[in-house]
Amino acid sequence: MGERAEVMEGKVKECNRELLELKNTMKKQTGAAYKQSQKKVMLIIKKKKLYEAQCNTLSNMKFNMETVKITNEGINDAIGAVFILLHGIGELLKTGCGSAKSSDATDQS
Repeated sequence: MGERAEVMEGKVKECNRELLELKNTMKKQTGAAYKQSQKKVMLIIKKKKLYEAQCNTLSNMKFNMETVKITNEGINDAIGAVFILLHGIGELLKTGCGSAKSSDATDQS
């Protein structure tokens, strides 16, 4: 995922470089050559916006994946805690601590 984002960022930088070059050449141009350069500028700006949108999509995907990873770790921690509690309850029942409570509950009924 990181490599693709770097490639897109490189393409955005390339578009910026091309735009700067065209800006410098347009200062010297007039007439039809100037209009042709304007068209090139518009195409490069469209490509740049496309690449920036792809970069944003990739960063959103990366954020979502990190969020899922953190959520998954939380769930695994909760599962581990439940197993520890169940093991503790089982040990209490084995030692007889739980049997006194269960007999008190049946006596009150």
